[in-house]
This record gives sequence, C-alpha cells and structure tokens, in this order.
Amino acid sequence: MAFTPVADVPRLVVVDDTDPTIRYSPSSAFSLDTTGSLNNLGWGGNVFNQTITGTTVNASLSYTFNGTFVRAMIAGNLDHDGPKAYGWNCSVDGHSIISFVNDANPTQVANYIACDSAGTLQGTTSQHTLNVNFYFLPNTNSTSNQSLWLDSIQYQPLPSDPLDSVTIRIDNSDPSVRFSNVSGTWQRDPTYNLTQTTGTSMDFSFNGSSVTLYSLVFTPNNTGGYNANMAFYSIDGNSTSFVLPGSMITSSTGDYETTSNCPFFTVSNLSTSPHDIQVATSYNSSTSPQFLAIDYFLIKTHPHNSTSSTSGSSHKNVGAIVGSTVAGIAGLAALFLFWFLRRQKERSKYSGTMLAQTGRSPFAYDSQLIPTEASDCPASPQAAVVQEEQDRRNEIRRSEIRRNEIRRDEIMRYLDSGVRIPSADDAISDSPRRIQKNETATSIWARTGFH
Repeated sequence: MAFTPVADVPRLVVVDDTDPTIRYSPSSAFSLDTTGSLNNLGWGGNVFNQTITGTTVNASLSYTFNGTFVRAMIAGNLDHDGPKAYGWNCSVDGHSIISFVNDANPTQVANYIACDSAGTLQGTTSQHTLNVNFYFLPNTNSTSNQSLWLDSIQYQPLPSDPLDSVTIRIDNSDPSVRFSNVSGTWQRDPTYNLTQTTGTSMDFSFNGSSVTLYSLVFTPNNTGGYNANMAFYSIDGNSTSFVLPGSMITSSTGDYETTSNCPFFTVSNLSTSPHDIQVATSYNSSTSPQFLAIDYFLIKTHPHNSTSSTSGSSHKNVGAIVGSTVAGIAGLAALFLFWFLRRQKERSKYSGTMLAQTGRSPFAYDSQLIPTEASDCPASPQAAVVQEEQDRRNEIRRSEIRRNEIRRDEIMRYLDSGVRIPSADDAISDSPRRIQKNETATSIWARTGFH
C-alpha cells in the first residue's frame, strides 16, 4: 500500500520527538540528538527542529492525541547493502496500521514515513493512542551500528480543537496556499508546485508567530545541472531575497540527488494579527537556474494568552489559523502587474528630468529587512557568487535612490516661471536611465532593480 496522499491531509499538527507527552519505553534505550547529525546525509533532507530521539535496540514509544489521521516520521542510520536487519510496526488503539518498512531506502536517511493510519480514524472524535515498535535483527554482514530515530508525530486535529502554541504543517495543496498561474508558469508535481519563470508568485494566508518555507533542491537526471539563483518573499510590507541552492552531491550516494525537506527561510516574531506572505522568483541571467518549489509551510501558533485586535484571547482552531486573510488576495498577480506597468509608464514620462520620482515596489529591495534564518540545505559553490551579485544590484538600487533624492533637492525656483530644470553645467551627469524604445517588460524588470 502507498502513503496517504498529502493532499488528503494538508493540515497536520507536528509534534516534535522532544515533546514530554511522548512516552519512550524503556527510556534508557533511547538517546537524544540535538546536533542535526543526520541532516543532509541523504536525499531526505533535514530532520524537524534539529532533534531526533533514537535507539539501537528493540524499544517502543507511544503518543495520545485527538484526531482523524496520524503518521510517524522517523530517520535511520541504516545499512545500504544486504537484507534489512531492522524494522518497525505501528498500531492505533491496539489495532495494526500499515507500516512502510519495505519502502525505506537507506540513502534517504531522514523523513521516512514509518506508518500512517490511512482512513481508519475518519469520523472519530475520541482520543487515540499511537504505538511504534522498533526492532533489530542479528546481521553478521553489518559493518556499522544501525539506529532508528523518531523525528516527529503528525496528526490531523479535530476542527474544534484549540491549537495554541503548536506547529502546523500546511501542504502546498491547501486552499490557503494560492498560486498566480494565469500564464501557466507554475508546474504541478504530485506533491509540490515549481517554476523557473521570472516573477512567478504565490501567496499564503495564516495567523502565527513564525512561518518557514520548505522546498526541494533539484538535480536533473542525477547529474549536476541547476545553478544557484535568487528568489524573494514579502510579508507585512517588507521584502527580502534568499538563495535557491544549486544542485549538490548527496553524501549517502556520492551522486547528485534531488533533496527534499529543505527549509529556505524562516520569519519569526510575528504579531498576533493575520499575515499574508508572497513568494516569487527573482530576475536572473544564469543558465539552467534552480527551480523555486513550494512544498509546505510550517507555522507556529501563538499561545492562548496572546491578544489580537481581531480575535481577542480566544483559542484558535485550524480554520482560524490558516486562510484568515483570503479577501482581496485572489487578484494579487493582476494587481501587481497593473502596478508595475503603471509605475514604468510614470517613469518613462519623467525619465531623465528633475521631476523623476523614486518609489518602492511591494517586492523591491528594502534596507529594513526581516531577520531571516538561512537555509540549512547544502550551500552550492555558486550560492556565494549569486548572493554577491544580488548585493551589488541592491547597492546600485540604493545609490540610484540617493541620487534621485539629491536631484530633487537641486530644483531651482525663479520669480518668472517657477520650477525649472537645471542647466547642463549644474545637473548631475549620471542621470537615471531612460526607457528605450520597444523595450520589453522583461528587460525593464531586469535593469530597474525589481529583483
């Protein structure tokens, strides 16, 4: 049997392995790793929250929850060759559920779906208990100590359950995640959306104290090929860029592999008000640029005693946490395109004169950037070069703004006719660039700093 499709369970509460309500038995058989030691060793990517709790001997764990679906996410330091000398089985309320031992590929290392409850809990409202048993078999061919680790337990909450101070996984198939795909530039894979097209955007509405985008680093046909490039996000009126890493070699195989579960950025310390975040590709001139993929978001909810101008201090369920600012967002892409073309029209009208104005795109570089945690995925050699080029473009943009501000200060007033343009001797020689005849929107985008 196959895993339950993520589109069937797009909103899941994520319970870290360190949660005190998870019971390990015997506790002495388990050890805690907080160093992320298995991160990026395989194509499974990073473990959740940098922590895993594991064992090298037969042991078990259990967790009690209210919900209609549950799955266990594990990691493993496992032999690549020979018969499997390890395994696990799962049950809910004493009844066995499907386990995916035979689907475990040792080169994945992290983010295995150990088991899931499929549709067995649908329609239930009572408490349930998940049990996971790890076991190891004698293996004379083993050349290393094998280990199995719990990474997280993920469950689908009841619609009425309070979700205070929890982490929620929102899949890209959720209605609160919206893709501006009028031009068809977003490509839909069975489990994610991706694009290489400049200026392609999406947005996500939520209410939480932080948000993290998880994505993939792609490799074409197991060979190096996609180069690092830039993307950006905008939230609460502030924008910043981030690197899409180039294709990389995976330690577990020694080959180029597409790596999943890569956290590309985190925005923290958000207010209790609803938020909307937009993510888009930047202009880039590199050949074979890396894709921007939207896999899922993780949001952390506010505690119960948080106050909000819209919700007071009441508990929030999953419906109040995601999709809370849908109104007015559906036309985001069209609105942005209208604004951008209008902006360029105004610039062409006054380009090269003392009346040329400066302004700020919703997605333009902002010197007051939101603090961002860098991606924990492998940094390709091109990433530093790409970031350096982006910094250079940002500095050029800031210099142009400063020059335009100086030019406005040089407006001369006369008694006879008011405002005049300074003479050639008085004007600054480095005038703003003019829009060229027959210039395309793409080329305008490329050189005006909207990257």
